Amino acid sequence: DGATKLSTEYLERALEAAADDRALSAGILTRLVLVGMPAGPARALGHAERAMSILSEDREPELLASILIDRFLAGVLLGRGARRELLERGLALETRAGPAVYPHPVPLIWFQCVDDIEGTRARHAREDSWARERGDDRMRAERLGYPAMVELQAGQWDLAEQHAGRSCETLEQGDVSGRSAYAFAWRSLIDAYRG
Repeated sequence: DGATKLSTEYLERALEAAADDRALSAGILTRLVLVGMPAGPARALGHAERAMSILSEDREPELLASILIDRFLAGVLLGRGARRELLERGLALETRAGPAVYPHPVPLIWFQCVDDIEGTRARHAREDSWARERGDDRMRAERLGYPAMVELQAGQWDLAEQHAGRSCETLEQGDVSGRSAYAFAWRSLIDAYRG
């Protein structure tokens, strides 16, 4: 897409200009990986590897966490296998960085795609805990619908119905649009399964 290409070009120019500034280069590389991953995982992989060489666990744990998780994703997308050690290290750093950092979406998607029910449940619990610590009640209400689908997949239909019901009840009190509408679709799906 044209916007992604243009963003990547500007970020790469900024990276050249920031060559002597390690911290600025690290931030630009992180953004390059994020922007470039969907359209060009091979190029994003190169940026991720460069970022990993300059980021420090002590100074930028949240940036390194994101890069490690994106590096894991790039390997999967390029058919090079799922290097779980990258994902695990990224998750550990993300946990260390704490709730100030918005959780990376890839781990949850990964756990769901490989049918890792326990991993998915744990990730949902962690994201809910972070949202609670940040006082983000809207996110908590939206996210509550997601475990409903996990429990439906696990055959825990009563629990799935409870999650979806609580999510919908909370969301009905506000403006429901976009992602928050998913909870209502999932409640309908659960109702269909229940007959």
